[in-house]
Amino acid sequence: MVARLLLLICCLLLPTTLLAKVTASVNHSTLYLGDVIILTIEVEDQDGEPDLSPLNKTFRTGGTSQSRQLSFINGHSSNKAIWRMEIEPLTGGDALIPSIKVGSEQTQPILLTIREPSAQEQAKTAGDIFVEVEADSGEQPPYVQQQIQFSVRLFYRLPL
Repeated sequence: MVARLLLLICCLLLPTTLLAKVTASVNHSTLYLGDVIILTIEVEDQDGEPDLSPLNKTFRTGGTSQSRQLSFINGHSSNKAIWRMEIEPLTGGDALIPSIKVGSEQTQPILLTIREPSAQEQAKTAGDIFVEVEADSGEQPPYVQQQIQFSVRLFYRLPL
């Protein structure tokens, strides 16, 4: 019992510099070829941009967003940066998101399973869903704060 308590105290007293400060995660680890997933990289108390060049070999990268969180709690400040990017695998099978370097730290690699859809699945889903949007304010251009009719129609063949 005393040994466990001492171990817990030692773990709490470890400097935060020994803890991993860069993490990576994805919203799906199993997907179909042509699907897009979101890769999230979180960095704590460190400056620098992620080096995304290792992704270019096996993935197509899309839109990227960045956010920062600053907090001051009991005189202690923390700084967290979060990058979210869309990535699409270029080939089927197992793919590995390699370690991504941010400053002096690196993320852990992430294994993805990419399935190729069968011809039957591709034929079933082609053209099954689309959106139509229409805005109508009448004959004249709308004025400020005027109510206008705005319609969004979702057309689909398969149950959502």
